[in-house]
Amino acid sequence: MSRLLAAVLMTAIAFGLAILTPFGSEGRAGQEQGCPPGLAPIGQAPGPICVPMPGYGLGPSSQPPRQPEPPPMPLPNYYGAFAADPEHAKLSWAAHYPTRQAAAQAAIESCSRGSKTRCQSLGEFRNQCAAVAINQSRKVFVEFAEIHRTAARKALKTCNAASPDEACGLWKMPICASGIYGAQDNARADQATIAEMDAFADEVDKREYWGAVVSGNGQTMSRMNRPSRAVAEREALAKETCSDCTLKVSFKNSCVGIAWPADDRHFLETVVNRDPQAAEAGARRQCSAKYGQCVGTARCSGRMVLGDFPHGAPHFDRASSTWRDK
Repeated sequence: MSRLLAAVLMTAIAFGLAILTPFGSEGRAGQEQGCPPGLAPIGQAPGPICVPMPGYGLGPSSQPPRQPEPPPMPLPNYYGAFAADPEHAKLSWAAHYPTRQAAAQAAIESCSRGSKTRCQSLGEFRNQCAAVAINQSRKVFVEFAEIHRTAARKALKTCNAASPDEACGLWKMPICASGIYGAQDNARADQATIAEMDAFADEVDKREYWGAVVSGNGQTMSRMNRPSRAVAEREALAKETCSDCTLKVSFKNSCVGIAWPADDRHFLETVVNRDPQAAEAGARRQCSAKYGQCVGTARCSGRMVLGDFPHGAPHFDRASSTWRDK
């Protein structure tokens, strides 16, 4: 009996000590007896059993607190500007300057070189692209956007809204001052031909320019840059402009060559071609084959030539541009 009481007493003491032992000590003791962290042995060798320790993992973490991510570095600001002379015959640009004032000054100085009058800024922009549209009256419209195509579309849309009876075209391909576009992008834009600018404008702006040529009673009349075929034909055939006239040709976004006999006989030949010189030459050949020696001219409806008569149309000067390395 005394042996049984002694065994019970020893078991109770051992159980009490196990409860009072800190969890960290149990973890270390368990590891010393072959149990992984968080498990404690139960039973005696040679076959102890590892069981989960009560409360393990609920205390403060032993790992250091995670440091917050540093804030992102601010992106640099790039400024650009367009400048033109008062007559809107010369345009310059500057891009990737550190301040708005520096970009405007560079564009103005570039434009003013060789000009009789000092140029003025058309607008500055930051981390964006800018596009300049111009109509036949040489009024300019500047718009800005993060993407060059969007800037061009906005500029042409604004020009179209303000110029319902005139053709609108890009004066220059969009120029950008941002981290997305580099020096090569602006260099290509600056070197674009008028034909390339017109093709680009046709992609971003779907406005149609209709023209019509009518003839009768020794008269030849035309209407250009109308919003639809019906409007162009109706206005060309109006009695107050050409009585008893008949329609010769209507076309859109192109040019028409018009030729008639050199002795002023009342015959008329027309040829439509996007190139005005080719249109006129084609009409003359066609007329000469029928009536002998002929004379002619060409008229255009669309942004490919900013002017009623292409041979006298203003093809604006391309002034030198400035670029500052990033």
